[in-house]
Amino acid sequence: MKMLQLARISVHLNALPLLPPDNRPTPALATSERMLAAVSAIDPAKIAADTLLGIENELMRCSEEISESYFRVRRPAVPRSVSP
Repeated sequence: MKMLQLARISVHLNALPLLPPDNRPTPALATSERMLAAVSAIDPAKIAADTLLGIENELMRCSEEISESYFRVRRPAVPRSVSP
């Protein structure tokens, strides 16, 4: 994964609205920034398989955090009784 792509994730997350009630950044933003810092310190020529797996896991965590913050699951709709 290119560093630019990780940086773009953070840019897009910064463009999303802050979370009420105290207008705080999302956990997804913290996850993406932590991942960007970690990946920028890695020498691509010496990257290990477990490091790649860790990056993949962090990307999945970031995705989950975005879903939790912005796309919460709603209760299923309860059908209204139809009047004749």
